[in-house]
Amino acid sequence: MGRIGVRDHNIFEGKKKERRAAHIGYLEASLFVSMRIAASLVVTVLMTLSPAARAEKRPTLVVDRGAGAERCPDAGALGARVEQIRGKPTTDLPTAYHVTFAKKDDGFLATLRTDEGSGSVRTLEHDGTECAALGQAVAVTLALLFDSDVEQKRAAPTVPPPAPSTVATVTKPPPPPSPSREVSLSLGPIALFGVIRPIAPAVAAEVGLAFRPLRVSAGAMFAWPQTTSLGPGTVRESLLSGFARACFTTWRSGALRFDACTGFLAGAITAEAEGYTRNEHRTRAWVALPLEAALAGWAAPIGWELSLAGLLPLMRSDFTVDGVGTAYESPPVGAMLSLRMIGIFPW
Repeated sequence: MGRIGVRDHNIFEGKKKERRAAHIGYLEASLFVSMRIAASLVVTVLMTLSPAARAEKRPTLVVDRGAGAERCPDAGALGARVEQIRGKPTTDLPTAYHVTFAKKDDGFLATLRTDEGSGSVRTLEHDGTECAALGQAVAVTLALLFDSDVEQKRAAPTVPPPAPSTVATVTKPPPPPSPSREVSLSLGPIALFGVIRPIAPAVAAEVGLAFRPLRVSAGAMFAWPQTTSLGPGTVRESLLSGFARACFTTWRSGALRFDACTGFLAGAITAEAEGYTRNEHRTRAWVALPLEAALAGWAAPIGWELSLAGLLPLMRSDFTVDGVGTAYESPPVGAMLSLRMIGIFPW
């Protein structure tokens, strides 16, 4: 009987030891898991508080490049330009900016926004096939905005209100002004009315200087000989004249201009008689005062001019044949219609 009791007692003690060992193992496993969780929390807090983690959470500059704008600078290149302009790094700034480059029909467009709001802070445009100029303009603008944000943060601890929306355009430089002095050379046909015949063809050439709105010129005119039948013979007349003109622009629109001109013409009319008992050759002076209106297309290097002038003769020269009559009796007022092609040379 005693041997049976001993065996029962040993069995009870063995089970008790097994339960104690299981309890100790459970406590050790719980302590190990708790330590792992605590270590993970400490690492997470340290990473969150580190500058690198904060930089990854909220970058100072974000750049998006749309389709066709891949040639525009990315965030790294743009940030490097800003740091070069400011002379200091762009990290740890109070305001982060989002730059979007986009391609338009005739150039590129850049939009700058803050993280605090979706409203546009700056919009920059550039016409052309390259994005380098626009990238430089964006870098300068960001440098100014970053410096302004730093100054506002130093002046007041409160968050500054968003800057008003403005638009700045990168434009091409204006074209240089056109020169105000020009040299002109002209040549063209002329129709003379009431000088040596009712109508006679002529040609004129001249050289001039233009000082806006005044232009002056001088030249020569030659009228082809005209033959008039008179009695038994003929009289052949021709004209060679020099002239000077001064024109003042009264209206102008682009290359088109309307001028009022005057001056004087001075020359000689030559007459030759044929078929008479005594054939003579005579030359007489001819002087006239023109009152002229001219419409011109004045644009270098080639222009044109159409003008109509009234001629007031100060010295008229009509030729007569004794016993026969006058070859051509000129009226007291003549006229001149001219068309000139003009070479224009600025200086």
